[in-house]
Amino acid sequence: MSIKLEVGKSYKTRGGWKAVVYKYSDPTYCVVHYGNGHDETTPIWHYKDGCCNLGCQIYDLIAEWEEPMPEVDLTKITTPFGLLDKDTQERLKAHGGPYEWADRGGWCNCPKAVWAEALTYRVKPEPFVQYKKTDWVTSKYTGFGYEITEKFVDGKYDSYTVDMVPF
Repeated sequence: MSIKLEVGKSYKTRGGWKAVVYKYSDPTYCVVHYGNGHDETTPIWHYKDGCCNLGCQIYDLIAEWEEPMPEVDLTKITTPFGLLDKDTQERLKAHGGPYEWADRGGWCNCPKAVWAEALTYRVKPEPFVQYKKTDWVTSKYTGFGYEITEKFVDGKYDSYTVDMVPF
C-alpha cells in the first residue's frame, strides 16, 4: 500500500508511531519520527510512496496520522447515550454493569439497560468505603482486648465488627 506524502502532514508508520514530513528534496521526503525510542532530531528519508530508504519496513508510512481520542471514564458520563461516540457506547455496553441512569432527582440504579438514545447511562461508581476504629475495651477476665471498627459507605453508617485482640 502506498500513499502520497505532503510536507507538513503527519503520518502513521508501520511500526505504529507518528512521523511528520518536514522537507521535500526530489525524489525523497525528509521525515522526523516520534516514538519507539527514535531520536527525533535525526530525519529519515522516504520515497514518494511512503517507503523508507533504509529498507526497514517498520519506518514505512502507511496512513495519515489520527490523534487518538481521549478515553472516557465510564463512571463520569453525563451525556445522553445517543450523543456518545460509537467507541464509548460499545465500551459502556461491554462493561456489564452495574449501571445507573440519570433521572431528575439524580442517579438511579439501572438493573437492565435498554440503551435508549435519549437516556444518560453510566457505570455505577465504586462506593467510598471508610473504616473508623471507635473503641477499645479490655477485659480483666480474659486477657483480651476488644476493638470495635465501624464501616461507613459513602459517608453513611453501614456496620461494625468486633475483633478480639490478646494483650
